[in-house]
Amino acid sequence: MAVSGASASDIYLGTLPVANDTDMDNLTVGTFTVTETSKIDGLLYYIPTAVVPGLNISIPFSSATFAAASLFSGGFEKYHVESGAAFSFSNVVAGTYELQIDGDTGHESSLGSLIGAKLSVSAVPEPDSYAMLLAGVGLMGAMARRRRA
Repeated sequence: MAVSGASASDIYLGTLPVANDTDMDNLTVGTFTVTETSKIDGLLYYIPTAVVPGLNISIPFSSATFAAASLFSGGFEKYHVESGAAFSFSNVVAGTYELQIDGDTGHESSLGSLIGAKLSVSAVPEPDSYAMLLAGVGLMGAMARRRRA
């Protein structure tokens, strides 16, 4: 999934089935692409379920512990943060990234659970943008001063 533009975009990365009582070391949640330097805020979610065969019913129970989130690109870890379910990465440069998490599902059962993530991606203004903004404000001030004189 590619993300671009100056406004915030939401990305929902897949819902992965994981076995309960699983140590989630470097579990890949999904892949996405950013097209400009961005700030990424994320929230991991965990849905423990017991599926009753033939009845299409899910029964939620228990919880998971999230320890860290990382962004990998080209097989190398580019960004890492020790966190709970919520995390944030600043100044993520353009590229394709794989979100990996560490944690534990925390309970024993033969039934599975689902892991996913919601990312909010917003563009970070380049230094040139700030320079142009300041130059424009300065020109407006000079014009206003000249009119008064």
